Amino acid sequence: MYHQVYAIPGNPFSAFKNFYRFADRYVDKTQKKINGFMINDYSKGKMDIVNKLSQHTITYSQKEAGFTSTIKEKVLRVPMTNETYDYAKTLKKDRVLELDDDNVVLADTPIKLMQKLHQMYSGTVKFEDGSSTVLDHSKAIFIKKHFKGKKIGIFYKFKEELNALKDVFKDNLTTDLEDFKDTDKSIALQIVSGREGISLKEAKFLVYYNIDFSATSYWQSRDRMTTKERLENEVFWIFSKDGIEDKIYGAVTKKKNYTLSHFRRDLLNL
Repeated sequence: MYHQVYAIPGNPFSAFKNFYRFADRYVDKTQKKINGFMINDYSKGKMDIVNKLSQHTITYSQKEAGFTSTIKEKVLRVPMTNETYDYAKTLKKDRVLELDDDNVVLADTPIKLMQKLHQMYSGTVKFEDGSSTVLDHSKAIFIKKHFKGKKIGIFYKFKEELNALKDVFKDNLTTDLEDFKDTDKSIALQIVSGREGISLKEAKFLVYYNIDFSATSYWQSRDRMTTKERLENEVFWIFSKDGIEDKIYGAVTKKKNYTLSHFRRDLLNL
């Protein structure tokens, strides 16, 4: 948003000589590890940015723009394997799970416990050494059977969820938009990268393998099939039975991010 207006004289951020000085004021800077190196992450912009740009922004609804389609949502709950529930139970109790000598899941902080349970209830996990694996293919198997013969767009959150889908769908799944448009294959896209700027109008349904903590991801990604000609869109959420996804869904549908405070409240019922 800084670079959209930085060349305009008198723009709201003209007092800052470059993006990094702008970020000092308007970004909650964090760090993340990429290829073993810690780098600055500037993705968490503050709402002050939107407020500053409000007088230069024109907004109108899809209805005002000529879009009259409606979105119907349905939640489908899938029993995971007994092993998956046992893993989650052990992690909640001991805050550590050792699958073997080399594969350890550590949840020594509340935020890590929230993240690990989010992964595990959908059948994947990332280990303490940075590696990850598919624990349970139940969701992928369910999606393939339930939507057999349908061309669908699938949103996943964690990279191992894509591997689970590939394991089950084989050559009937693509991650390439052109391949999706030109063939009968279904497509799998990561929620954040696929939530805006693309169209999945060729899909019969949108299917969510998992759900993101972000309310923005919820509202933007589910709209990927909308066109002026399409009157009705159907979106399916695939949740693990007795998992964490229902709790997240309850927050994001109310335009609230699912946060640690939500998780602490919900933990007793998981």
